[in-house]
Amino acid sequence: MIGEIATARPRTSHHAALTGHLVFSTLHTNDAPGAVARLVDIGVQPFLVSSAVRAIMAQRLVRRLCDKCKQPHEMTEGELESLGSTAGSSATRP
Repeated sequence: MIGEIATARPRTSHHAALTGHLVFSTLHTNDAPGAVARLVDIGVQPFLVSSAVRAIMAQRLVRRLCDKCKQPHEMTEGELESLGSTAGSSATRP
């Protein structure tokens, strides 16, 4: 487990991944596909990226509405189904 990959010597972490070590790290990008381009930007050879990367996962924090912006909303059956809910159609969400 290493910190931000750009500050932790990308060549060292990439070499560790290529030699069979399981490397967990963070990488600042706007989305998961941008991680490949970011690795190339910080010096990893493009043909070696696929050899060293097993998974790239994006994380998005849950956004919360402020108390002034919240409004009650009666959910439709379609909205409830898309969320996997079996609650009645009278369910409300602030």
